[in-house]
Amino acid sequence: MVDRYPGSDREIGERRVVEPADWGRPKTFNINGTPTEFYSVGQLAAALRRSSVTIRKWERLGYLPIAQFRTPGQVRQKARRLYSRAQLETIVAIAADEGLLEGTIDAQGILHPKVGITETKFTERVAEALRRLGEA
Repeated sequence: MVDRYPGSDREIGERRVVEPADWGRPKTFNINGTPTEFYSVGQLAAALRRSSVTIRKWERLGYLPIAQFRTPGQVRQKARRLYSRAQLETIVAIAADEGLLEGTIDAQGILHPKVGITETKFTERVAEALRRLGEA
């Protein structure tokens, strides 16, 4: 008999990653003359099945590096966090690998993970991966 998550048809241990089509439409900005797709903090939150508040809190607590890109604006407080496609894909892949995308999902579509972020190497792995992406 196969064990399943409560209230789900998914097998325990089976990993489900939100597909890029579910992330929403990216905004395109020119970076050094190259059109680059960017995603908002809300889209990153959707990809990680968390709320935007959680992503902002992870940044504030240092679990997630501060977004390297912001929307153009006169006042920094009005600028929105932006993540490139490569950054978003990297963060989602590491979260999946660390088990942060496993758990139960409530009626609002928010994931309640089986493992907490502090119980993983997510922070260190994301910081290193984003540093390497910045050098590329």
